Amino acid sequence: TLFRSRIMFFARRIAVFPHAKFCITAIHEAFGIAAAVSKRPFVVLSQPQTCALRSFSSIVGLKVENGGVVKAVGDLYKIAGVNRENGMSSETKARVTELVNIISERKSFLSNMSVGKVAWSLATLNYRQDALLTALRQQSEQHINDFTPVSLAWFVWALSKYNLLSATVLDATAQYVMEHIARFSSSELSLILIAFQRANYVHPQCLSAVTARARALDFHPRSFCSILWCVTELNFFDHLFVEKCGRCVSSMRQELSRRDLMKTLTGLSKTAVMYLSQSHNFTTTSPSETSATISETISTTFFLNAAFERLHRSVVAKLCTLSPFEVSSAATSFSRAAMKYPDLMNQIAARFIQTPDEFNEQSIVNLTWAFARLNMRHEGLLEAVRQCILSRRGQWTHQGIAVLLWSFVVLQEYRKDAFETLLRLAPTSADHRGKEVIMLYQVHTALQVDAPADCRPLTSYLQPFMADIQRRPHILPSHFGSKHNPVSFTHQSVSKVLDSCGIAHVNEFIQGAFIVDIALPEKRIAIEIVGPGGYTRNTKEPLGSTLFKRRILSRLGWRLSVIENLHFFETQTERRKHIMDQLVATISELSPHVSPP
Repeated sequence: TLFRSRIMFFARRIAVFPHAKFCITAIHEAFGIAAAVSKRPFVVLSQPQTCALRSFSSIVGLKVENGGVVKAVGDLYKIAGVNRENGMSSETKARVTELVNIISERKSFLSNMSVGKVAWSLATLNYRQDALLTALRQQSEQHINDFTPVSLAWFVWALSKYNLLSATVLDATAQYVMEHIARFSSSELSLILIAFQRANYVHPQCLSAVTARARALDFHPRSFCSILWCVTELNFFDHLFVEKCGRCVSSMRQELSRRDLMKTLTGLSKTAVMYLSQSHNFTTTSPSETSATISETISTTFFLNAAFERLHRSVVAKLCTLSPFEVSSAATSFSRAAMKYPDLMNQIAARFIQTPDEFNEQSIVNLTWAFARLNMRHEGLLEAVRQCILSRRGQWTHQGIAVLLWSFVVLQEYRKDAFETLLRLAPTSADHRGKEVIMLYQVHTALQVDAPADCRPLTSYLQPFMADIQRRPHILPSHFGSKHNPVSFTHQSVSKVLDSCGIAHVNEFIQGAFIVDIALPEKRIAIEIVGPGGYTRNTKEPLGSTLFKRRILSRLGWRLSVIENLHFFETQTERRKHIMDQLVATISELSPHVSPP
C-alpha cells in the first residue's frame, strides 16, 4: 500500500512537470517492481520495460523471481521451429509440458513479444492449452497497441486456431492494422487475415487497407495465396486487387506447392465469380466514366484468364500427386469460375475411374457437379458415379442427393437404377437451403417433360416434396429472391424498348422452378438475356445450366428468343446498338406491325 501511494504521488508530479519524459519511464519501472513485489500484474510489460525492470530492481535491491520464464519462452519457441513439420516425440512433448507449466505460473512477467511467441509455438505444435491462451488474451486485451506487428500476427493467428478470439481483440487488431499498415510484412498480413477468416470477422476498412498494401508489395507466393484466399472467403471485393491477383499468378515463375496451389485456385475461382457478378452491369450515363470502367474490366479479365491458364498448367503437372479431395476441389474451382479445359477434365475423370473407392461421397458430388456445370458429358465418369451410388446406399446427404440428381438431368443421364436409389433417399419437405429446393424442383420438372418414358413414373418419389411446396407457395419465391441477381442494365434496356413499342411483358416471370427474364405469358414467348455468367469464360460455350433451362422451357411450350451480351464496348452507344440489333428480330416476330425504335 505504501509503495502504491508513492507511485500515485510520482504520477501527480509528472502532471506538474510533463516535460520530464524520464519520469514516465520511471513510472513504468515502478509499476513493474510493484508487480514483482505483489506477484500481481499492474501492466503488461513491453520488452524495453522488462529490461528496465531488471536494471531498476537491482538498484533498489529487489530481486525479481521470474523463475526462468524468459528462457522457457525461448526454449519453447526453438522447439516449435524445429518440430513444426515433423511433430513431437514423447520426450519433446514432456519437455513442452514442463515449459508450459513454467510459463503458466509466471505469465504475468511475459512481454508482448513473448506472448506472441508462446501463442505461436503452442499453435504450431498443435499443443492445445486453452486455459493459458485465454489468460494471455485477457491479460493483453487492453494492450494490443503495445504489440509489434509480428507478435500481434502470431498472437491472433494462434487464438483463431482454437476459436479463442474475442470481439475486443478483433476490433483492436483491425484498428491497429489500419493505423500501422505500413509496418506489416506480407506474411504478417496473411496471418492476420487467416485469423479474421477463421472468426468470420469482416471489417471493410481494414480489408481495404490490407488489399491496398498488398497491391503495393511484391510478396512471397505463400503469403499472396493466403491473402487472396482469405479475402475471397470473407466475400470482400476490390477491383484493383483482383487485377493484381491475376497479374501475380500469371507471372509467377516458381512452382507453387500443392497447398498453395489449391489455396490460390480456390481463392481465384471465388474472386472470378464475385468479379463476374459486378463487371457486366454498367449503369453510368457518363461516356467517360463508362469508357474507363470498361477499359479496367477488359484489363482485369485478361489477367484473370491468364492466371487461370497458369494454374491449369500447374494442376495438370501435379495431378498425379494431388489427393482425391484436391482433385475434386480443382475440378470444382475451374467449373465455378467457368473455365473449361477438356484436357484437364478428362484426366480428372480418368483418375476417378481408376480409383473411385478413394473418393468420398462429397468429392463424388463435387466432381459430378463440375462436369454438369461445364456441360461435359463423360460416359466413363457417369458410369463410375452410378456404380458408387448403387454400392454406397444410405451414405448420401440431402444436399448431395439434390446435386447429383440435378447434375444427371442437366447431362440427360437418366439411368433408372441410380435415379431410383437417390430418389428413395430424397427429402420429403422443403425445409432446406434454397439451392437444394430449386434443384429438386427442377429435377421433378425434368422427369415430367424431358426424361424417357420409363423414368417418368419416378416423379412419385418427389410427390411429398412437391406437396409441401404447394402447401407453402411463398417458399419458392423466397428462395429465388435469396439467390437471384439484380436485374442487369441490359435487361432494363430491353424492357424499356418493349414498353416503348407497346408490347406487354412481365419481368422475372416464375415458371415452376425457373425464372424467365422477360415473358409474354399469353403468347408463351420467353426472352432470355444471357450475359457472360451463362457461358464459359475462355471458350464462350453455354454452361450446362444455360442449356438445361432452354431445353426445359422449350419442352414446356415456350418459344425462346435469346439476346446475348458477351462483349465489351468502348461506349454505351455501341453497347445499345449491339442489344438493338438482336432485339429487332424479336420485336418483329412479336408484333410485325410495330417498327422498332
